[in-house]
Amino acid sequence: MGHSTKDGGTKKVGDKTPKTLDATKANKVKDDAMLFKNWFLNALRDEEVRKVIKHITADAIVSVKVTVPEGRVVELERELAARNSSLKAVEDQANKVTRQLEKAERECEKARAKQKESEIQREDADKRYEDAQAELRSAKSELRKLQGLSAMSKAFELYQKLPMPTRKALNGVINGKDLLSFVCSGTQESNLDQFWDLCNEAFIDGDNAAVTMAEIFNAFFDLVQTLGTVNVRERLSVNSGDRFDNDLCTRIAHSAPTGPIATVLLQGYRYCVSKKVIKKSLVRV
Repeated sequence: MGHSTKDGGTKKVGDKTPKTLDATKANKVKDDAMLFKNWFLNALRDEEVRKVIKHITADAIVSVKVTVPEGRVVELERELAARNSSLKAVEDQANKVTRQLEKAERECEKARAKQKESEIQREDADKRYEDAQAELRSAKSELRKLQGLSAMSKAFELYQKLPMPTRKALNGVINGKDLLSFVCSGTQESNLDQFWDLCNEAFIDGDNAAVTMAEIFNAFFDLVQTLGTVNVRERLSVNSGDRFDNDLCTRIAHSAPTGPIATVLLQGYRYCVSKKVIKKSLVRV
């Protein structure tokens, strides 16, 4: 049984159209490709086939040769040699610099060690200097004490030569029994102030013993300055030729009304810290 075609013919059932034939052909090609793939994979598993493939590829690699012009080879060899030479020069220079740095480091280390040694020596020298200064100060202090005692020995001799009335007038201030009593009594602060007043009165009264008494007072004042660790009092700085200053000086009778100081008869003194005047200097203008 058939079907009518468009042109009036009859088409049998089961006949294949061109489109169906193309699909069948494509499927066959696909199947053949799959069969070839499977065959090829199986062949690759075969040891003999693998040996043949390896031999073929080795021959192909050997047969491939890179052709480089001979002149270029020589040029490349020269360039390589030049670069190797430059590299060697750089390495030599680097080694030289390294050696120089190592030498400099050793020299620096020596310099640091020498500096440290010098610092130790300087510190030791400074300590010896300070010790020597301390010993010198101590020696000067002892010398001043000895000089003060020597001066006091002379002052005691001067005291013993004073007229008897003068010594009696000083009995309440100065103990002239012996040198030790003499020194102890004259270096007491209150006694020293009273002794200065007696010296001042002697000058005002025109007592011939006034100059000797002033020398004894100066010896006592100097000894107090020497024995004390901290000086409490200091002499006034009044000198001949200075302008008369009423805050620092007292004018003795029969002095000129104006003019510079002609003579300092008895030097005054004041407190070191406050600068307050304790006794004014007795002067002649």
